[in-house]
Amino acid sequence: MNAMVDTADLDNLFSAATGLVPILQGEVGDHAAGWVSPGADNAATLRQLYAVIRETNPEAGAAFWSASCWNHLNWQPVAIALLAVHHFALLPKVGCMSQCLRQGGVGGFRLPSPHCIRGARKHLVREAGCQLRELAESLIADMSRLAKEAHKQEFATVKQITAKRLLADRILGLLLRIGRHDPSLGNEELQDCACAWLEAAGLESMSALSPITLSDGREQLILERKACCMAYLCADGAICESCPTQQSRDMRLQRQKDYWEHHA
Repeated sequence: MNAMVDTADLDNLFSAATGLVPILQGEVGDHAAGWVSPGADNAATLRQLYAVIRETNPEAGAAFWSASCWNHLNWQPVAIALLAVHHFALLPKVGCMSQCLRQGGVGGFRLPSPHCIRGARKHLVREAGCQLRELAESLIADMSRLAKEAHKQEFATVKQITAKRLLADRILGLLLRIGRHDPSLGNEELQDCACAWLEAAGLESMSALSPITLSDGREQLILERKACCMAYLCADGAICESCPTQQSRDMRLQRQKDYWEHHA
């Protein structure tokens, strides 16, 4: 793999990112006060994020607040890593990403330099997974330290196993989304990619893609989650089609089949 500086690489990636999610706005720059960065003092910002989530859904409880806090922190690094690798065959320094706390959550990020790695997909996945793993470990450690110092109403951390499962779900869920717009990624290739990403990130067995057969005979991959995001605990929440804890597996598969019958 080769490292190179080409601002056009990141310009194209940033443009695609905002096309995917408008608040996924990237720039090159140093860590800023009030942003979340691996290795920085993130205590005040994490407390602020947790408070926003708690105040928005006070009825949901600490289990939801902590899981939601973690999901806010991991979505941007995962999105940029997968988008960069699968759409542009490159990888910026996602493991050093700084993230901006905005009203209602996390949106917007900075990369410390325009350096990107180019190479074969399998090599990029291996490096990206390693960076995501290290970033996740750093942020979860920050959350754990805060939780030890606070009452759960002020800050609670997500369980390690839950954090890993939610991160794995995030990776595979986005991989499925990418697969819908990339004809080169058939079901077999997607499952191979899923295994490669989870292995690289140290998340083997934490989530999976499984095939179901639709009424017209087509085979559709679905997400076989092992963690619950607990969004159903919110006043306006509902049980997700793929929720692994609040419904039987038969019900989960049927609901996802019903979804894909109308959306595939």
